[in-house]
Amino acid sequence: MVSKIFNSLFLVFFLIISLCGCTKNTDENTSQNPTTLSQPSIPPAGKLYVGAFCNQLQNPDNPRDPAQMAASVIALEKDLGHSLAIITHYYSANSTIESDELAADAKNGRIPIITLTSGGDADATLAGERDEMFRERAREFKKFGKPIFLRYFTAMNRPGINGRHDKDLGYVVGASPETDALRAAKYVKLWRYVHDIFKSEGATNVAWVWSVGDEKSKWDDFAKPYYPGNDYVDWIGLNGYNQHEDTDAIFTERFAPFFNYWLQQTGKPEMMTETGGPTNTQSQANWLNEAHANIQATIPGLKALNYFNSIGSLNNFFLTGNGLQAFINMANDPHFSWRP
Repeated sequence: MVSKIFNSLFLVFFLIISLCGCTKNTDENTSQNPTTLSQPSIPPAGKLYVGAFCNQLQNPDNPRDPAQMAASVIALEKDLGHSLAIITHYYSANSTIESDELAADAKNGRIPIITLTSGGDADATLAGERDEMFRERAREFKKFGKPIFLRYFTAMNRPGINGRHDKDLGYVVGASPETDALRAAKYVKLWRYVHDIFKSEGATNVAWVWSVGDEKSKWDDFAKPYYPGNDYVDWIGLNGYNQHEDTDAIFTERFAPFFNYWLQQTGKPEMMTETGGPTNTQSQANWLNEAHANIQATIPGLKALNYFNSIGSLNNFFLTGNGLQAFINMANDPHFSWRP
């Protein structure tokens, strides 16, 4: 009798331990299951993320000094009185994504926007020569585990600095209609190839931001051939600046045609991935004040605005004076300071 009771108790104990083990394993598997990783939320109607790339305290001898860039973020957020909703970082595709940088963003409630270069010669990538490199990047994004934007191979419709984009795609933009078509087709193939690598690695927390370079006319024609397709894009993006101290430049008049065209075509949320006005000028303030006043009424699909608060390769756009105050006003407007 005692033996039977003992055996029954042992069986109950064993079942409890097994169930606990199964529950633990299930939890562990769930935490590693890519289906549990979420992309950044889309702000509701009338709301936007506002953020920046910050390098206004740039060290001329080391423009990408991480300490100076971190100090630049802190300085702007001190002016704002709160952290940025989104923040941009730039990486070469063959560079390790800094986990400390991402951890600091997560701690402070920022959603990172990683701007990643093409990875080099497109033909070599499509031949599989860089699969492991892109797999490593995908694993880094997945390991981060929190929502993140990926702006891969931005401004592909332009030659790139020192012609880099032309070299990577194997064609000089604008050389002829025939080569332009081949250039765009290769870009689409490349984007889809890299996208599928990330997908295969389970990096489902990544929102893919297709981000083109500003052109002042033919909004549909210049970008349309480069669009990878709705299944491969989560957000539509545009880089566009007031480059030349034009106090009469109007943000919404210039960019509404692009964003409204692509909203109609795709229904995707949209992001001003880079913008800025010249430092120490009234046009910087005018640029931002007009955007603040009119975006909601004229560009309904715009859900994020990212300011290039930095010394630039051609012009300086870091925020000063009235321009800084205009950005502060925007970022503290409840409509422009949305967080999930």
